[in-house]
Amino acid sequence: MRASLLPLILSLVEEEAATTGEPVVRPMAYHASGLDDITDQFFLGPHDAERAMRP
Repeated sequence: MRASLLPLILSLVEEEAATTGEPVVRPMAYHASGLDDITDQFFLGPHDAERAMRP
């Protein structure tokens, strides 16, 4: 699984993190208050929902 996600992760680091400063892996609380107690789930991908939905 790691090998299949590696191209996505590298492109996110190059395109998203380098230009916007947003972290590539974000805790749930980063997106919504009240989710501070969820510590074993994370978001992986662009912060922009519209960009995330593009093929």
